[in-house]
Amino acid sequence: AGATVNVYDPRGMDNARREVDGVTFCDDAYSAADGADAVVIATEWGEFATLDLARLGGLVNHKVLIDLRNLYDPNDVAASGFRYVSVGKPAEPAQ
Repeated sequence: AGATVNVYDPRGMDNARREVDGVTFCDDAYSAADGADAVVIATEWGEFATLDLARLGGLVNHKVLIDLRNLYDPNDVAASGFRYVSVGKPAEPAQ
């Protein structure tokens, strides 16, 4: 549909390069997020749970974090200025 997709996985890049076409493979999570309209976390690797949200926010075009592994607390993400979308958690942080 015209989207540009940047990907990074600390352990799956070699396999992904053989199986996936039409994406840009990046050296780390921050380079994958650079200029992004949304960041999607799809794996549970520890480095994704400890991303520097301030740094990440400075790289993206739009502060949208889609967390498919529930690695983050919605309140922490909202405090960093991101819109947070996850599986099984409220879309809005607790008040």
